[in-house]
Amino acid sequence: MQIIIIPTTKLRISKKSPSMSDVGSINNVINAISPAITGSVAAEEEEVLNKEEITEKGRKYYQYELLTPFAETGLHNIAKITTSQVCMIK
Repeated sequence: MQIIIIPTTKLRISKKSPSMSDVGSINNVINAISPAITGSVAAEEEEVLNKEEITEKGRKYYQYELLTPFAETGLHNIAKITTSQVCMIK
């Protein structure tokens, strides 16, 4: 298990405390942060087995299941992503 924190400013978002909607759509977010999930390369569209938008306790999450044969983190990756203040957390 990994916890990865990505400053939203790296995604060119300057809003204080952005929501997941401010960060982008479920499709755009995976394109932007998949190298952090895989530890190497961006995930191709066909490597995203499942994606889901979830709301828990009033907070929106994007959840992804990836099958990434060339990832440093292994073949099968599951990521659940949300925002907290000025960071995205996986």
